Amino acid sequence: AALPQGVPASGFRVAPVGVNGGGLKRAGFEAADLAALKAAFRLIYKSGLKLDDARRQIETGYLTGHTLHLVSFIRASKRGICRP
Repeated sequence: AALPQGVPASGFRVAPVGVNGGGLKRAGFEAADLAALKAAFRLIYKSGLKLDDARRQIETGYLTGHTLHLVSFIRASKRGICRP
């Protein structure tokens, strides 16, 4: 399932600022799934890890159906994802 408004961005130089927890709750995401997505977001955008290293940590520590969808998206991307 697609993430509804999963990562909002703000500012002149648009950058991801967090997971849209309210929107994901309204879409029926459970607390454990939301926590895993927030942890995955922190690994991808806040940890300073290379993307492949962050992806591997998500796969080994935070793998749920939703984080698997995120990892699959990252792997399938031909142009990468936007990261600061």
